[in-house]
Amino acid sequence: MNTGANLLFNIMKRFLISFFALIFISGCQTMAEGPSFAEAKSVGSYPDMSTIYIYRVYAKPHSIGVDIFINNEMIATLYQRGFTWTRVKPGLINIKGDWPSLSGQKDSHISFNAESGKSYYVELTADSKIVGALPIAATGAVTFITDSTSGLHLIEPNVAEATLYECCKFQQKQ
Repeated sequence: MNTGANLLFNIMKRFLISFFALIFISGCQTMAEGPSFAEAKSVGSYPDMSTIYIYRVYAKPHSIGVDIFINNEMIATLYQRGFTWTRVKPGLINIKGDWPSLSGQKDSHISFNAESGKSYYVELTADSKIVGALPIAATGAVTFITDSTSGLHLIEPNVAEATLYECCKFQQKQ
């Protein structure tokens, strides 16, 4: 083969190795472990507090935990099919899903006013797609181009509880 064909062959070989490695890694999931929603949901009446549930049914990338902060306090790290809850003083609530930079995701944010004696359910979502690849001729490496989206969403209590009963395991601050 001539030099140009060799270079192209090496670029394609590295691209395919990188591509299949990425597929293999993205397929690995870290699932939440802990008590079910029925075993770990908040109990009791706290009329001067609000209860906040945060859950993650499915959010890409699969194997990376997301640190959850409420009003700048770390609450838990959520993995696939995980949830956590906490009680807070009523008023303005700021929740952040802090994704590690390795994930390629942007951090998620939501703010709302919480009322005394009420429960709120927030779902963490995220998606990530490979939308292209660029071979780097000088090194033979491949750079993947991704489109990533993440969010935190208030969910109606009856919908959220049905999901939590089916899905999720409790994760507490470690």
